[in-house]
Amino acid sequence: MNRVTYEFYDANDGTEVVLTHELPDAQMVDGASEGWGNILDNLEAVVAEA
Repeated sequence: MNRVTYEFYDANDGTEVVLTHELPDAQMVDGASEGWGNILDNLEAVVAEA
């Protein structure tokens, strides 16, 4: 099973986002970590444009 869970929490200066990605195969972890890192690095800019 491949499941992604997002949790949002109030933080002192914004919002804390907790992302949990459950993968069926441990070999997929490195690629998923890199991909999510890139997505989350750009999240602030995308939200600011909305």
